[in-house]
Amino acid sequence: MTTSKDQNQGCLTAILQVFGRKPKPEKAKHGKSKPQKCPYQLKETFLSYAELVFYKQLSLAVPPNVAILIKTRLADIFKIDRSIVPYSSESRLYFNKISQKHVDFLLCHADTMNPLVGIELDDSSHQKPDRVSRDELVDNIFEAANLPLVRIQVQSTYDKGEIARLLSPFWESSTPPNCPKCDQPMLIRTAKSGEHQGVKFYVCPDTKNCRTYFPA
Repeated sequence: MTTSKDQNQGCLTAILQVFGRKPKPEKAKHGKSKPQKCPYQLKETFLSYAELVFYKQLSLAVPPNVAILIKTRLADIFKIDRSIVPYSSESRLYFNKISQKHVDFLLCHADTMNPLVGIELDDSSHQKPDRVSRDELVDNIFEAANLPLVRIQVQSTYDKGEIARLLSPFWESSTPPNCPKCDQPMLIRTAKSGEHQGVKFYVCPDTKNCRTYFPA
């Protein structure tokens, strides 16, 4: 149903178009013009070049039972200890400290998605006073929550073997995955000879009927 207000608005628009003037956009309640389009677009890259180079090697280094999360917000990993800070205006202050911060990479157990270790890539910007203060806060948060945090200097290239050596203690201490064929908890073994000597891997305990194995 067309109202007199709609008719008047339509007439006004037609008159303005005749004289070469465009009607002003409708204003929101607070006096600001409404955007004509949703003002967002896709970023050119999600990871920086250094982050992407590291991620590619990290994805080759971790075993199948470890999931890699990228740029996870601290507020999604940690919560406020209410035995220390009860619900109050002060608790909002502590939440704000972590709501806008993230960790570069987070390794989780793939079955439970429980966090295993956080990873931060540190470049020269971390030497600036504001970043030093930020890093100290992040270090304290991880330490208070008993979640390991590993800091790795940004490099032009990375070695997946070195990454595995550095991070494997954190996923080796987690619950072994179940065999994808037999659904039994797998065992960790170490190669004693050959080109893979010293390398640890998961093996199915039912070796007579199942030969499933993969790197640990």
